[in-house]
Amino acid sequence: MERCFIASESDLIGFFPGLGSRVAYQNIGGNLLNSGNEEIRLIYKEVAIAMGYGDCPEKMLIIPETLPIDKMERQGFISASFFTHNLVLMAQFKELAKQQNVNLNIIAYSGESFGIINSAVASGALSIGDGAKIANFFTPYILLASDKQNDPFSHRILNYYPEDLKAQIIVPEHYYVLALRGRHKQLVEVCSALQDEFHYTEVEQHKVYSKNQINVYVKTTIKSCFDIFMKNYPAIEVFNLKEPTLFITHSVQLSPLINGLEQFINDQNIIFRDPHTPVIANHSNKIMVKGEDIKIAILALVDQMMLSSETARLVDGFNADAIIELGICDKSIQMLRDNDVHTPAFSFSGNHADALQVMQGLRVLNRIRSSNHATEVCAGIKQWLNISRDNCEFAAYFLPKISDAIEKAASAKLEIEGTNAVTLDSIYKNSWRYRTYLQSGELVLLARQKRNILGSEADRNEIYVDLKISANDGTIRYQKTPYVVHSENTLFYFSNLE
Repeated sequence: MERCFIASESDLIGFFPGLGSRVAYQNIGGNLLNSGNEEIRLIYKEVAIAMGYGDCPEKMLIIPETLPIDKMERQGFISASFFTHNLVLMAQFKELAKQQNVNLNIIAYSGESFGIINSAVASGALSIGDGAKIANFFTPYILLASDKQNDPFSHRILNYYPEDLKAQIIVPEHYYVLALRGRHKQLVEVCSALQDEFHYTEVEQHKVYSKNQINVYVKTTIKSCFDIFMKNYPAIEVFNLKEPTLFITHSVQLSPLINGLEQFINDQNIIFRDPHTPVIANHSNKIMVKGEDIKIAILALVDQMMLSSETARLVDGFNADAIIELGICDKSIQMLRDNDVHTPAFSFSGNHADALQVMQGLRVLNRIRSSNHATEVCAGIKQWLNISRDNCEFAAYFLPKISDAIEKAASAKLEIEGTNAVTLDSIYKNSWRYRTYLQSGELVLLARQKRNILGSEADRNEIYVDLKISANDGTIRYQKTPYVVHSENTLFYFSNLE
């Protein structure tokens, strides 16, 4: 029976999604609240108290019975519940890691847009209750710029508007949310041209999604003009990201609302402390280690463009073992992958199987890189091959980390009785390349390409490989691959690439 291997620390980055994912947060019952995890219950409790529900954590469950009747109060509740659920997912993920003997070391937090509020709490810069207050306030505060309501909750929020804007509709029209995709140089050109051609209230860039994509708001009444204008840039693809909406954030149009959000923070005695874990900004090229910077980042959600491309670059620069999106919908994972981050990025939405898969990968990674013995590294390679058989997609994303770990021990040799010592680099590369010919627990010790010179006319001169395989019971077996291996090299030439 194999011994239980206690992994060394795994460096992770926690990543929280923005409110664009909130449509997926419906009818989420009380499974997590009733799971017996005291930290999870405490999160629900602290948010409920901050929301004015007292010691009633079940009031924060996202179910029809808990939704407020009035529109703006309901939107505030949804945002606060969204915030709560993602914090709970973080607590659940940590508990699952503990059960799997994986010691997590969260080296940074980040998020897209609203996810910075979660990051502020997770990093220790904000208390759970204070984060919930901001989450509950933020969405209705922005929505009232386009949709005035006449209920007590809305009136309390409107008190933070400038006096001359309390009765005014700041955002009078719906906006399309569009993605412009193309080469970076062309996007820079079209952005400049759009600013020259249209007023910022008509067309406004609100996110740098990646070097090959920017997101813009386009007012519905000038959409036809925008379409005609974009015909001047046929290389730029235009995609509709969502139905026209009145809910716009990261917009210069909302700049007059900055002071009101800050006043709310002051009135609620919300305190920003220096975080125990760095927070990677989404509005600027900054790794935040001061409470005041994190406060500025939250205020920036109102009127500043989000720089997701820069966020992805900074996240990748930490060289963590993995990035974990703590939320539902995988939108942040897609953004990170669209930015070609090298760090493996995975989503945790509460599915235990997804978490255990990541834990297995982390455990194998630590087994390989923390071992001083070739036999222990080979045991890790065997486990990795098993993981790759079970889930090819996960293996494809996590493979670079495993390869890097093995490369550091590549020159070490495995001593095998009755045969020459073999380097770990050779064992790993050949075992990975010919893994389809291996059974569980086997490794390829030697792979030799040969040309068939004695066969029939049909298969003569075909290339095959002789494999020398270490079986799971320690014996050596040999296998000849089919005639499917081709040793010829093909040269590809690409031109006109940026």
